[in-house]
Amino acid sequence: MSAAMIKEGSSTESLVNGIVEMSRGFTLLPKAIIDTHFMSRGRFARLSEALLMNPGFLAIGICEDTGLVITGGQHMRTIGSGVAMILQADGVKTTNFGEAKNMQPIYVEGMQMHILAEGAGFSLEERKMIVEKS
Repeated sequence: MSAAMIKEGSSTESLVNGIVEMSRGFTLLPKAIIDTHFMSRGRFARLSEALLMNPGFLAIGICEDTGLVITGGQHMRTIGSGVAMILQADGVKTTNFGEAKNMQPIYVEGMQMHILAEGAGFSLEERKMIVEKS
C-alpha cells in the first residue's frame, strides 16, 4: 500500500549496506514504507536501510495482531494487541550510508523512533505522535 516497498531483504543482526531491494508500491500511503511482522522477524535493520534509501519518507513497522487505521490521509492510529514503530530520518545528523560499501555496517546518528500502541496515534502531516484521550 505504501509508495515504496521492500521487494527483498534479509533480516540481519546488523544494519549493513546492501541487504534491501526496493520496488514501487500502490502509493495509497505516499512517502511511506511499510514492513509487517516487524518484531517477530527482526526487521529493524532492513526497515532502517529502506528508510535511508528513501529520504523524506516515514518507515512503519507493524507487529503481528496489529493494524493501522488511517483517516483523512493524515491521522494514523494503532489497533490490536501489538505495536507499530515509526522511523524518521529527517533529523539524521551523521551517517556513512552514502559511502558504505556493500555489506559494510552502517552508522546513523539522529534517526527517530516512535512506538505506537493502542491509544496512540501519529499525525502524518505534522510528523508527530498523538496520545489519544480515553
